[in-house]
Amino acid sequence: YDLTRRFEQLGIAVKTVYLYGEKSDRTLPLHGDDVCLDGTANHILERFPKLAPGLLKGVLKEIRSFGPDIVQVNGSRTVKYGAAAKRFSGKTPWKLIYRNIGIPSDWHHWWGSVMVYRRAIMPQMDGVIGVSRYSLENAKSLYQLRVPSEIILNGISPERLTTTTTRDAFRAEQGAGPDDTVLLFVGFMDENKRPERFVKALARVAREIPGARGWMVGDGPLKERAEALAGRLGLGDRIRFFGSQDDVASFMQAADIFVMTSHTEGTPAVILEAGYMGLPVVATRVGIDGVVAVRQRICGLVGGLVTGLFVLSHVPLGLVLRLASAGRVQRRSGNVVGRAGRFGGARLLGRLHPVLVCHDGLPL
Repeated sequence: YDLTRRFEQLGIAVKTVYLYGEKSDRTLPLHGDDVCLDGTANHILERFPKLAPGLLKGVLKEIRSFGPDIVQVNGSRTVKYGAAAKRFSGKTPWKLIYRNIGIPSDWHHWWGSVMVYRRAIMPQMDGVIGVSRYSLENAKSLYQLRVPSEIILNGISPERLTTTTTRDAFRAEQGAGPDDTVLLFVGFMDENKRPERFVKALARVAREIPGARGWMVGDGPLKERAEALAGRLGLGDRIRFFGSQDDVASFMQAADIFVMTSHTEGTPAVILEAGYMGLPVVATRVGIDGVVAVRQRICGLVGGLVTGLFVLSHVPLGLVLRLASAGRVQRRSGNVVGRAGRFGGARLLGRLHPVLVCHDGLPL
């Protein structure tokens, strides 16, 4: 979103095509000429042959009508459709760029999948961008890339993290008292983000912390399952599902702890946003091993300069949340730890606050 808006400020025409649409009254509105093709992420053709012909036809139509110089694809699904679009378009006037925002080795679970990407999908790319050194090196090694590649660090635009109301007023509006402890989840609710894990952790915390509450911001294919799980666990009004929201800053300002339950991440912008807002973070380990790897993955944005970051390895998520909710981790103003460069015209300051990185393999 920030990158698109910055291109537009520079007079570069940009159109974003979303493959999948989640039907919700809180789904974010499209911007300008952006379009959603309303594909179904769990469609049977997405499992085999891994491409839905109707959705591919829609992608090709949008590319031809817009006439771009560059087509940028993010994530595994869009990479597949981008590669197929280029292959079926013959000799194209546009270049296909893969922006690698994650850790590919974390989501390839069998060698056959890797070989398909190496031999059929990645050869269609004209270039690869990594949001951190770690993510790019992982992609280059796994896919044996032979195309030009570059690191363009992930970042946030501070001007988007402004709020229009006070922390107390927003909490009251959402039914949270001044002494309650609010745990916040922000993300697309899919298998990678694992929203049900957040619900389970909240249920465990709520048994011991009477004022614990959970806010879940975002939509996705697992939202209904998370809602159903919350009902089975008897959370009632202790948890609220807000759907997609444009004003994430107000939620971060009003919450007490940000919780990231992902299976895998590259350089997650939500961690950077939470840090900028002074919100402590509890995160699953997502394959991270030690402080050095944490610096590469989560803090690569700020050049490896880390302040206010501590790691608890081999600690269950539920236990850490109970400690944090009991007041062991608190909001604070934090320290500026470095400058990453520029993104969307904004100077990036990574104000990193306590980040608890928890072992992902132990039970709640």
